Formats: sequence, C-alpha cells, structure tokens
Amino acid sequence: MLGSVASLLVPGMQVTKIGKAGKVFSGIEDVVSQAAKDALKGIRSKLPELGPVLQTPEGLAFKAGEIPDGPSLLRKVIKMEITYYFCNNVLKREEIESLLLQLMGNVIGNESDISFTQQEESDEGEGDTLYVKCNFFSFTTTQFNVKSISKDFDIEVNYGLECNVYENGDRKFIEFLGEMLKSNIGAALLLKDSEYKILERKDNSLLVDSHFFNGDFEVLSLTYIQGIYKKFGLRIDAGLTTEEIKLESIKLVEEHEKEYNVRVVEDPDYTSEFMLNWGDIQIKISNTGATINLSCGHIFAREDTLRLKKMLRFFKQFTNALPGDYELSVKQGYWKQKRSTLVTRNNSEVTINNQTEEAHLLYGINFFDY
Repeated sequence: MLGSVASLLVPGMQVTKIGKAGKVFSGIEDVVSQAAKDALKGIRSKLPELGPVLQTPEGLAFKAGEIPDGPSLLRKVIKMEITYYFCNNVLKREEIESLLLQLMGNVIGNESDISFTQQEESDEGEGDTLYVKCNFFSFTTTQFNVKSISKDFDIEVNYGLECNVYENGDRKFIEFLGEMLKSNIGAALLLKDSEYKILERKDNSLLVDSHFFNGDFEVLSLTYIQGIYKKFGLRIDAGLTTEEIKLESIKLVEEHEKEYNVRVVEDPDYTSEFMLNWGDIQIKISNTGATINLSCGHIFAREDTLRLKKMLRFFKQFTNALPGDYELSVKQGYWKQKRSTLVTRNNSEVTINNQTEEAHLLYGINFFDY
C-alpha cells in the first residue's frame, strides 16, 4: 500500500503523485539515513537530477528529469500480490531501509534497474514507508495489520513488506526472500490473501509450500522442508453462544491434550469469532448461532504427522462433545484448489471417505468412535 505517494517512471520523466500526507524528497539526500546513502552511492550516481515542480494536463505534480541508464522501469503486469512478515528487534527504521535496498541491489545487480520513494507517516497511521521497485517485483514497507498477524498465527513478527511479483519475476523474488531470511534469524511468514501460508520460519525450521513458484525454492540457498498447505474445516450444527464455545474449546484442549497454556485471541470488532492457539496449533472458530465453523491451515510436510494428529484429535473431541450433524473437509492448493470431504455425520451416522490420504489417520485416532 503506497498511501499518499505513488511513483512511476514514464518515457522522459519521473512522475510522482503527491498526496496530503506524503512528502516527496528531491534528490536522494533526504530519502534514507546516512548509512543508506553510503550503501546506495552507485544508485545515486545513476538517478536524474530533478528539475523544478511542473504539472501534467491531468493536474499531477511532477519533477522532470532523464531516465537512468539501462532498461527503464516500465509499468509491469502484476502476477501476484503477497505479503512478507519478519521479526526485527535490532534495527532502526533507517537501518532497515538501508538493508532492504542493499539486499535488493545484491539480487538485481544492475543498480539502474531499481527505483525507490519514501513517504512520511500516512493518515492511516501506518508509519513511514519505503517503496522499492525493480523489473521483477516491488514492495512497500508496512506496519498495517502486523500485530494482528502476529497474534493470529502465533508468530513473533513486527514488520511487513507488501509485495507485487511481476510476470517472470518469481525466481528473483525468491532469491530476494533468501537474502532477507539470511540477514535475519528471527521468525518469518509469507502470506497470500492474509491467510494462505507459502513460507514460514518458526523455531529455526523453514517450511515452504511446493504448490507456489513452481517449486523454485532452491534459489533461497537455505535448508528448508517442503510441504503442502492444507486448510481443514469443520462445520457442525449447534446452538451455543460464542462464550460457551470458547469455554468448551479450552476445556477440551486441557482435558484431552493436557495443554494448559491455551491462548484465546479475540477481535473486538468480530465478537462471534476467535482464534484458539496452543503449542503449534492455531484454530479459527466462528459462530453463526446455528452453526459453528472451525478451520486450521498449515504447511504440512509429508513426515509431519504429529501436528496433523493433534489437530484431528481436537476436531474429534469437539464433535464428540456436540451431538449435531457435521462435515470435516480439507482444501489444498491455491491456483488449482482441490476440496475433499473427509468425514460426515448425518442423523448420528458417521461416514468416512476412504479415498483421501488422511483416511488412515482418521482411523488411527478412531475419529468416528464417540
């Protein structure tokens, strides 16, 4: 999200649209810290000297100058919008900006193929932002919704990059992620649509979803575990209040999983839903009054059955505690999504789908026995 400032290059000039909350800095001197200026000395030499403020027929304020040497940064077709979250407990804002620009330069190589713009804090209170663009992808630093993501996914992140990946930009973008991950040893999360996990680093373990980026994750140049993102959903008929569901859920985890550090994450704007977190499990629960919906999404590696069994056991105990009809299903894949029904209960008759790869796990925990 660019907020009040958007920058693009068109033949013969750089056009910068200036909004109420933004401030365009002429030249490079005021864009980033001294450390960033030193690191970007090569980029600075290739950027144009901006002339006086002019105006287009459409009324846009701009400063005219020559295009930097090398291929121009023309408008690109966006293939994917995606957000990367990471943990920063050391660097100041100026130092983060300097680091991001250095890492971008490491990946792209040709400094003339990089443009950037800084904006002061927006009306939405998102803080100062840095927008960086190359021929393969672009990103904007952001603080928007980062705290909510940290709570919902139970992961220690406090900084975000809203990214646009262009056509034929996948490998360069993944290479940039690799540079980011190597520059910081903390937690990291790459999300599509604020929900679908593509990459996650937690407790020094790096998981990636093989359905994204054509499996090109080897350019991360890091050790990782490959898996598939699956989202399990349980819909069960019941007439409970949200508070009753919350208390029953905590009770089931404590009694059957012997987990006593259960965390409930709530949003005051959405009183009929909450997140239930314990250990490495995060389950979203929502209540419509007549139906309860539970969902849990994660990148499951082939050998990672402990987490899967833990989640399925909770679903089993939840369905055992409530007598209503239910359906347990799973969705996997993003571009070509596949949905399968795992178990149903209609009029007290339980039916399990033996054609799914999860069937043996369901039998192993006697899911249908209640």
